Amino acid sequence: LLSPRPSPPHISLQGEEIPGKIIRRGGEGQSFGYRCQRLRGGCRVAEDLEKVKISGKDGGNGRGAKELRKRHLNIVFIGHVDAGKSTIAGHILALTGMVDERTIEKCEKDAQARGRESWGKAYLLDTTEGERNKGKTEECGHAYFETNTTRVTILDAPGHKGYVPHMIGGASQADVGVLIISGRKGEFETGFDKGGQTREHAVLAKTAGVKRLIVCVNKLDDPSVKSSDGKWSELRYVDIKTKLLPFLKGTGWKPKDVISMPISGLLGEGLLKRVDPTICPWYKGPSLIEALENIAIPSNTDTRVILPITASIKEREGILMGKLESGTITLGDRLEILPEKKSVTVSSLAIPGGEETDKALSGEAVRVGISGVDVNSIHPGGILASPNANLTSAVKLEAVLLILDAKHVIVPGYSAVMHIHAAEVPCTVYKLTAELNRRTGEFVRRHPQFARTGMRVQAKILLDRPTVVKAYKDLGKLGRFMLRAEGKTVAVGTVLRVAKILSSDTKSKK
Repeated sequence: LLSPRPSPPHISLQGEEIPGKIIRRGGEGQSFGYRCQRLRGGCRVAEDLEKVKISGKDGGNGRGAKELRKRHLNIVFIGHVDAGKSTIAGHILALTGMVDERTIEKCEKDAQARGRESWGKAYLLDTTEGERNKGKTEECGHAYFETNTTRVTILDAPGHKGYVPHMIGGASQADVGVLIISGRKGEFETGFDKGGQTREHAVLAKTAGVKRLIVCVNKLDDPSVKSSDGKWSELRYVDIKTKLLPFLKGTGWKPKDVISMPISGLLGEGLLKRVDPTICPWYKGPSLIEALENIAIPSNTDTRVILPITASIKEREGILMGKLESGTITLGDRLEILPEKKSVTVSSLAIPGGEETDKALSGEAVRVGISGVDVNSIHPGGILASPNANLTSAVKLEAVLLILDAKHVIVPGYSAVMHIHAAEVPCTVYKLTAELNRRTGEFVRRHPQFARTGMRVQAKILLDRPTVVKAYKDLGKLGRFMLRAEGKTVAVGTVLRVAKILSSDTKSKK
């Protein structure tokens, strides 16, 4: 199942196939496959190659019973450009047997032909000519692998500052962020300094709702930092942690939710197995996959079906894609698409790997086949929900904003793009109602004339179109957002209250 978030305003339905990437995976009585496909609009999706009979304890009706399902985990690789995210993700696919040797060899030959011998594993996810020619990920690639206990969906986010919206799309679906830091001399400093993506990605992942963070210090095997005896430098590792961890704490990451480890994406050290003690004797902790298997994610007890739609395509039936944030979806369910309030029936369900099922569980990335509506009219950013979900569509809301990096002061009439759950919505800050203490959130004064970098303010915001939002205290996933303008993240915020759409004049600025 590959289902990244496309660029706005919506995904095109006509795609061109990328040949040569077919992955097959099977257990007892099982065989699945997918073909990587690129659709105009910046999205890759998977096309099932075959309907497969799945035999087992559930009588051949698919893995519908909860007790037969492995735990599902969504992870997003984030960090500065060239930190090694795609190489690490590709190496994990190779180590876990999700890619056959012929495909790996083909990617490595392609990388060698382009003069980038060390990029072969990265090409398992960077599949387009543009990405391979430029040497950077441009869109959020998806893949999946399995361990003994966990099915893991990988979201490989681009590190370049020009593709931050795609990174946000990946982070909005993730449970765990894997922050890749380059330990090579000068590269950590470039990514961590102002303007680097290490800082911005850490802040955006937290705002997007990522619950846990694994900091992987990569490239400690590089000659620029490796000790003369060939061992990895503990001094470099500690120096990076000393600078990075206080910053993470200051942006809202609690120390108990952050794990740090050294790895080598190029060599595969510290990914599946623990780092070889002969080259890194000072690290005694788990490997990356070991940490993912043991990481605890808070369960969502909300029974309402809430699935932010990240992509919609037309096949034999309409297909919606996204992460099921809460509730369960069963074949035959009658659900509602918001904000359009269109009623649909669930006609099929598939989970990562293209495996069909009769029930999707909270936390899973899922493809939902629907009937009863023209899927061409459904755009990313909507919500698939149960009829009793009590969700609100709004064009006006009041929020608390923390101004991170505004080139100019923010005054009434300031325009930006709001990223909230899977939606990207142009908006206008039309009134500043209060200034708040940056640290405590306590009231300072009414109606400030402007807001600048470092300030916390309360503001009223007008959205360009109806969007499903909730007060943060009621439903965090639909109540936290980012404002981007001028090619950077200007502010992060939480919704205080929303104004329901009552009539055609709701957009008037009162």
